[in-house]
Amino acid sequence: MTVFIYNAKRILKLKKSIISLLILPIIVPILIVYVHFSWTTAKIAIIDYDKTEVTFGLTKSLSENYRIIHIDENSIEDDLGSGKIQYALVLDKGLTNEIITGKKLAINSYFDKDSNVYSVINDEVNNYLKNVINVAVRAKKNKNNFYSILKNLPEQNYKTNVIEVGNKKKSYIEGSLDFLIMFMLLSSISFGSAILTDKEKMKNIRTFAAPITLTSYMFQCLLVLFVLQLVQVTVLFITLFIMYREIIMPYILSLYLLFIFFSVTTVSIGLCANSVNSSRKGLLTSIIVIPMCMLGGCFWDNQMMPSTFQYISNFIPITWMVKAISLVTSGEGKINTAIINIIVISFFSVVFFLIGIFTKKDIVD
Repeated sequence: MTVFIYNAKRILKLKKSIISLLILPIIVPILIVYVHFSWTTAKIAIIDYDKTEVTFGLTKSLSENYRIIHIDENSIEDDLGSGKIQYALVLDKGLTNEIITGKKLAINSYFDKDSNVYSVINDEVNNYLKNVINVAVRAKKNKNNFYSILKNLPEQNYKTNVIEVGNKKKSYIEGSLDFLIMFMLLSSISFGSAILTDKEKMKNIRTFAAPITLTSYMFQCLLVLFVLQLVQVTVLFITLFIMYREIIMPYILSLYLLFIFFSVTTVSIGLCANSVNSSRKGLLTSIIVIPMCMLGGCFWDNQMMPSTFQYISNFIPITWMVKAISLVTSGEGKINTAIINIIVISFFSVVFFLIGIFTKKDIVD
């Protein structure tokens, strides 16, 4: 394992290696949360004509994530148009009574359709009302029982939707893992450049003067890349476990195994990419890796893209990996829910590996 130890020491001496392996996996989950909270500080107006404990609770719940602006109902359209608010909610008198008696609710909401923030707020309003309706069902349409149950319930059971909070945290986890995919690809190409280009620096002459076969040499080089990828993955998973222990626990093992499979793919991509002349590696990273991440859904849901781009995205491994993450986190946390994705990802690994090996055979020439 002389080649393995030698190359590992070479990589770990580089400052960019420490940043990529230890610092970025810790910073990314924190930035994901920061960006989300910066985005969710939307300004909303709540015009409450009912003024009951239920409507006050809804206002309080929304104020935890959004800035409440006080306006007149007649100015809603103007305020939406000018950007003073992004969302308005009108709670008519008798709303709470309708909830208690089990009548069909009709809540007036106003928003700018060009902004997708309204869908998030609508979900929070609907989830809050769903929780309160559940209390009304337990009260059997009795007003006194309704307020009695509501009063004795822990506040988070109806004023803050625990399921919604869990979904938010799950989205933070998925966002962090999506960015990890990009970092793995970038670091694999970068580390591979340092390890697999010995021929250009004439270091392979000394290596092959020793009793070592090409197969052993390549195996140890690729093993270094694989171990470094696992270090990067492990650091991020430890960070996510610390930040979201209760949320990630049901599927942390499945996700970790999934990324072990994907580590093989990123290593094969690094091998393939470094078969290109070194002068073009920087350009390769810019024009291939980043667009692949965009098409694959690392930055946004690729269902938002035109159908042509969605079709093209099926031919890159990142798409299948992002979908596999979603399948595991949305299911029961079992890796077999993403078995098709794992098979496809493994196929990509074989293809990139064979391309890289065939183009590296000239290393002994």
